[in-house]
Amino acid sequence: MPLPRQHPDVRYLDRMKQRNPRKLWNRKCQKCFTEIFSSFHPEKNAQVYCQGCYQKVLYSVP
Repeated sequence: MPLPRQHPDVRYLDRMKQRNPRKLWNRKCQKCFTEIFSSFHPEKNAQVYCQGCYQKVLYSVP
């Protein structure tokens, strides 16, 4: 494993830049269309599910 080339503080700031902003947006679930809050901006093309639908998708048996 190579040694890091940047200072740990710089690496930490780089990781924080990649995170979603700490703002919640009103979105609708892709399956049941209930209103939910999400950290993904509405203009982003991301699939957003409510907790119930996410659990069904995650634990469904094909």
